[in-house]
Formats: sequence, C-alpha cells, structure tokens
Amino acid sequence: MLKLAWSCGHDPYHYGCFSPFLAGEKSKEHFLARQVVEKGRQIIKDRNLDVEVYTPIHPNPKELSAGGVLNWKIRMINEYKADFAIESHFNSAGSQTAKGIETIYFSVPFTNKFSSKGKKLAECIHFNTLNSCPYLADRGTKGMASILRNYGSGENPARFAFLTKTNMPAVILEPLFLSSPKDCENLIINYDQTIEQLAQGVVNGIQQFMEEVLK
Repeated sequence: MLKLAWSCGHDPYHYGCFSPFLAGEKSKEHFLARQVVEKGRQIIKDRNLDVEVYTPIHPNPKELSAGGVLNWKIRMINEYKADFAIESHFNSAGSQTAKGIETIYFSVPFTNKFSSKGKKLAECIHFNTLNSCPYLADRGTKGMASILRNYGSGENPARFAFLTKTNMPAVILEPLFLSSPKDCENLIINYDQTIEQLAQGVVNGIQQFMEEVLK
C-alpha cells in the first residue's frame, strides 16, 4: 500500500490568510484547507484506493510559532516515510483581481533542474482540479524553491520548506484566492459542493499519479 501525507496548510492558531467575503471559520484558510483534506480522505476511503493517508495535526499549535508547526509537520511526514506529499492551501493577494488555481512543485532556483515526480504530481492534481472546478482560472503549475534552504531545526523555515525539506515528491496546492470575490463566489453560493469538487479534483489527480507513476 502506498503512503500519502496530505497536510492542511497552517493550523487553527496560525490560520493563514482570510477572506472578507466569507463569514466565521469559513473565512480562514486553515479551516477551508482542512475541510478539503477531510473530504478528500473520505473520497479515498469510499473509492478503496490502495493508499494510506496521514494528515499531521499538531496537538497544541499555540506552543509553537507558525514556522515551528510547519517544521513539526515536515518532520512527522519524513518520519512517516510517505511515498508522496501534498499540502492544501488557499491563496491571497493585495488585489482582488488576482484569481485562479496554481500548483507548486520543487525546482532548483535559476536552473532547469526539478523534481520530475513532483512536477508530474503537480500536473495531475492541477489539471484534475481544473476539470472538477472549470470555473477556476488556470495559473499553471510552477517550479519553486527557497534560494536559501533551511535544513536546521530553527523556528523559521525558509519559504516553500514543504517542498525543500520533505524527502519525497511534494506539491503545494493553491486552488483559489480568498481575496478574490470571483473565486469565493462558489464557496458563498454552494459551500459544500465547492469543497467536494476541490477534494475530488485532488483525489482524481492522486489516482492518476498512482496509476501512471507509482505503480
């Protein structure tokens, strides 16, 4: 059985960005990401996919900084020895015009070197999510990494540490902008359906990646 680590971006205490167009917990990035992950885990179970899913949830994130929680998650994922890893996020920008989905994989800065499996995983998830949510604008898959890679145990990991410090193919999914009224429209009109569509897109991508790369 394959092992997937599917992480929820941020944590309930350091919840990431928020949307001015949504109310209560639904306005917070971590809450939305966790909803997608929980629904995705259920879809995987219902489909009887040959994959075990681990979601690292820190028992008391208030004890750590946001960077400390991220370092803890990465350490747990590496100890779990996942075959591949995903972290679900939601995006935000200073302008309400920024919108759409982007999926990020590890690439060495200023070179043409990248994780081939990571790129394939990003493509599978990205395009299946677009198929599941055709109302999203396509911002593409992107190779990213921190120029300064932080391998230490410090509380402030470099940006994109989820890509650079994990020991397996890993991607970060940013399916829409919480700062965009257009992107938030479907969450406002039909929240449950939109969360399910987002989760289905990821699971369809996982299934494609398993069938084409890991088997």
